[in-house]
Amino acid sequence: RHFTEEGVEASMYGSGWLVTLFTHSFPLAFSLRVWDAVFVCGFSYVPQVAVALLRRFEDHLLNLPFLEILAFLRRIPLYLRDRPRCAAEVLAA
Repeated sequence: RHFTEEGVEASMYGSGWLVTLFTHSFPLAFSLRVWDAVFVCGFSYVPQVAVALLRRFEDHLLNLPFLEILAFLRRIPLYLRDRPRCAAEVLAA
């Protein structure tokens, strides 16, 4: 609901995640785990990862306005690169 109120659409951030299957700018280990799961579970796993990422950062995202939401979502790959444990938690969700 907050994204709707701020005018944030999934295509503004999610298409880059989904089209590249999380290979663009995400840490290699994260991307490889996503690909492994896609081969085992099917493509339906990919949107689940996107939702898990949004849920992981939900509390923070709910307090941001439009431009800051988009900037934060673009920084998630860097955040995960510096925090592999967080990346593992997202994938386990």
